[in-house]
Amino acid sequence: MIIKTIRYERLHSFGNYENERLTAEAEVLEGEDPVQVRNQLVAFVESQITGLKEVRGLEETKADLQYSVQQLERDEQALQARVEQLRQDRNALTGEFEDPEDL
Repeated sequence: MIIKTIRYERLHSFGNYENERLTAEAEVLEGEDPVQVRNQLVAFVESQITGLKEVRGLEETKADLQYSVQQLERDEQALQARVEQLRQDRNALTGEFEDPEDL
């Protein structure tokens, strides 16, 4: 039997109902060992899956950081509003009014 082409395919599940199918195909040249060609295909596809996992992980980290930044911005706005309210309360109690340029 002469093996002319070898294909390796793998379906990777990311665990959140998302899958990705990776396929690599190679032509077996004269004198090449088909088992070695297959092993190279497997190594290539597996390295691509590792890369996909890393990209997905970075995307998740980015989304988490963006959410954290948004939360911090909301917290900052709330604190600024609270500081302003406390200044107004203090001024009302003491009868003092600050020069806005001193803030």
